[in-house]
Amino acid sequence: MLGEVLRQQGKLEEALEKFRRALGIREEKVPNSLDVANSCSNVGSVMWGQGKLEEALEQHRRALEIQEEQAPNSLAVASSCNNVGFVLHDQGKLEEALKQRRRALKIQDEQAPTHWMLRLPATTLGHCCSNRESWRRRPWNNVAVP
Repeated sequence: MLGEVLRQQGKLEEALEKFRRALGIREEKVPNSLDVANSCSNVGSVMWGQGKLEEALEQHRRALEIQEEQAPNSLAVASSCNNVGFVLHDQGKLEEALKQRRRALKIQDEQAPTHWMLRLPATTLGHCCSNRESWRRRPWNNVAVP
């Protein structure tokens, strides 16, 4: 929780330190759990905000791998697909990014088709396809905006 507050304050190095510490504890106590996946996602999000795209992608893919094993086709999987898609987009791997974003949207439509918070991928998916140059991120909240 402290890591998230620090991240929202833009104190990314401090946030990363807290998230890495949490990841280490979770890996020791509950390896390959959804808690580890959540910590990987947190680390990946901060690294993405810092522009450390390879490291961010590695963490988000690790989170996705654990979630696919522990909770297949869950909203957690959809969230990680979105995160992987954001990083791939920033790496210029637009087709791969689009594939991940479509997968996320499919899962979200199956699991919670009417939840308004889950429409973000559809909105950003359109920007990814139609106006790739204007798709930018806000590192403090990991929301893609035009």
